[in-house]
Amino acid sequence: MCERCFDLCSPPSLPEKIKESYRSRHGGGWNISKEGKIVSKIKHIRFVYQDGEDEGQFWMGVEKLEENGRTEYRFCYWADRKRGKGWHWGQFSPMFRENTLNKVISLLPSLQSQE
Repeated sequence: MCERCFDLCSPPSLPEKIKESYRSRHGGGWNISKEGKIVSKIKHIRFVYQDGEDEGQFWMGVEKLEENGRTEYRFCYWADRKRGKGWHWGQFSPMFRENTLNKVISLLPSLQSQE
């Protein structure tokens, strides 16, 4: 995963604890394993900060994954819910293949015009 991804996250700066999680896992960069075998690698991330006010702090975003020449996106978040447990990663939804995600995004303008 590239270091530039951290700079492209919306202000304020992505917390060091989150950066270190991405840097250190499996020897640099996040890998996704299945039955002990690496099947995907996180290539890039983009996150946007969201203040949850009384609920804590959240970074909402997307991870770009590559698996056997295929690109997928995983929507996820990092949350610190002020419970003294620190930052935790969570996932919103299943991964989308790049062409599927592009098709869904292309539908948005037509959906907005119907409102």
